[in-house]
Amino acid sequence: MASTTRRPSGGVDRRAEVEQKVARGVAELLAEGSTFTELGVERLAGAAGISRSTFYLYFRDKSDLLQRLGAAMVADVYSDGRAWEPTGPDGGVAGLTQAYLAYLTHYRAQRALFSAIVETAAYDAGLRAWWNGQRDRFLDVVRDQLRAEQAAGRTAADLDVDRAAGIVVRGGFQVLQEQLVDGEAAADHAVAQELAANHWYGAYRRGSAS
Repeated sequence: MASTTRRPSGGVDRRAEVEQKVARGVAELLAEGSTFTELGVERLAGAAGISRSTFYLYFRDKSDLLQRLGAAMVADVYSDGRAWEPTGPDGGVAGLTQAYLAYLTHYRAQRALFSAIVETAAYDAGLRAWWNGQRDRFLDVVRDQLRAEQAAGRTAADLDVDRAAGIVVRGGFQVLQEQLVDGEAAADHAVAQELAANHWYGAYRRGSAS
């Protein structure tokens, strides 16, 4: 009897191939000193070895391109963030320092793309909303962690979990973003260490108000 198993569509493979080509092309153009704002679709397509019409088959516009490339860049960081536990083997202020340093190292390896997203989000409301949404995916993770720490008596009972989580995530992301765009790699560890100390002793292990 003939098998009824269907082979996966080649469209998915083709999309992945085009995205990889465009990602390489964007990285090369940015490495040459171009800003993403000044790169037209024609040039982006040419760097990827595809036609302008092919570009528009796979991307609505430049903003859609950045969202697609950025989603892949963020995926591993989000996965690691969900896996980190305050009382786990990599917990504590030292473990949190290493987690922040890992974020910086991951994003710095793709600094050109990261900077392009930050640059474009400054004037593109749609991309900015998407980028802030990527950041805010961590809010539930941190809220859950802080609630668990509070319930276990490891942090203050009077901690405002929602407000504290917002400061940890949104404030921390702003510091990381500024370090990646304008800071030197040599200072990454010091920035990660200071962020970790502020967040650990300010939220995860805050003492009760007297």
